[in-house]
Amino acid sequence: MKPICAWMFALGMLFVASCGSAIVGGECREGFTVCNGRCVDTNSNPLHCGACGNRCDFGLVCISGECRTDPDAGDLDGGFGDGSIFDSSNPPLDGQVGDGGVGDGGMGDGGVSCACDIGEICCDDVCVSPNVDPRNCGRCGLICGAGTVCSSGSCEPLCAPPTTFCSGFCVDTSNSPDNCGGCGRNCASGLCQDGMCIAASAGHVVLIGHSYDNTRAGMNLLVSNSVGIATSSPIEALVYEGDASARSISNINANLGAGVNRTVASDAGQVPLLLADADVFLVYSQQGSNDSTLTMLGRQWSTALASFLLRGGVVMVFDGGGSHSGTYQILDAAGLLSVSGRTDVSGDTMSVVTASDAVASGVPLNYLGEITTVRFDTTESIVVVSHPEGPVVIHRIVAP
Repeated sequence: MKPICAWMFALGMLFVASCGSAIVGGECREGFTVCNGRCVDTNSNPLHCGACGNRCDFGLVCISGECRTDPDAGDLDGGFGDGSIFDSSNPPLDGQVGDGGVGDGGMGDGGVSCACDIGEICCDDVCVSPNVDPRNCGRCGLICGAGTVCSSGSCEPLCAPPTTFCSGFCVDTSNSPDNCGGCGRNCASGLCQDGMCIAASAGHVVLIGHSYDNTRAGMNLLVSNSVGIATSSPIEALVYEGDASARSISNINANLGAGVNRTVASDAGQVPLLLADADVFLVYSQQGSNDSTLTMLGRQWSTALASFLLRGGVVMVFDGGGSHSGTYQILDAAGLLSVSGRTDVSGDTMSVVTASDAVASGVPLNYLGEITTVRFDTTESIVVVSHPEGPVVIHRIVAP
């Protein structure tokens, strides 16, 4: 309910009670001052003449901010010095709500008309944020034209590259944790890099020197254990078959474990794109490939694999067989493991040397290396399974 100013007569003299509105969430219009939470004209208000709280003595009026004797005051005009005779049916504009007079700050005619929060202004009886409102950009009524957006109170070109317009803001989707890789894609970790969410957990690189053309139960646990490092449910596994043998693919697939969804990258160029939705990336032993192709794959995937590991991904590469130097070259060319060569050790006895590693869980401490098995020339420190002459299974942990 709007306040109503009461006019009272007593003992033949007129007293004025000004009851203007309190100021909440806005400012007084030009020419008015806030006194005790109300907008007043200190040039003419006898209760705040020249300054808040400066009350004029009885019989004096406030003229130009000074308490003076009214040159034309009479018993019927209340001593306002306005040259007019008071008419109860048409009181002077000095306190009525909506008339722009003393005490109301011009409510309804350009002054305060709604209660707004910090950072907002009142436009057409609605609180708006002039920093981002395209219809009231910087001030009421300033509309941003086509192809522009309101940013920090100014109409700016709509999202200059490399930014994208998302929910009223221009954001860089390559590093925005709430729009990572696209509008509305939220990163639970709050970390976004190159348009991909980065998890707080560590990444893992596992190189296994078995092609799985032949297999046994104990050796099969290396596959399911490595995939199981990913803690999501279900586990999304992206696989690259390339030049692997059908037998190797079949045997490894049979041991991926329960709750694993398998997606095949039909060509190498799809891998960086598909990694965005993967938890595990698996490369079968590329027995039919060659050195130049394997090196090229590592270089082509290097950036995507580095980001994948930083958000907690698991990269698994199987090796063994083929006339080339080794499938391990993919990891070496990508900068993920340092390996310089391999040697076939099929039919020899392998030993688990780090039984506490997750990859080795349940694997027999000693087992036969089936065809085809290789050991690696490397300085990598985390060796899970070894041949007497070198590592067979390597597990590298990448800190987030």
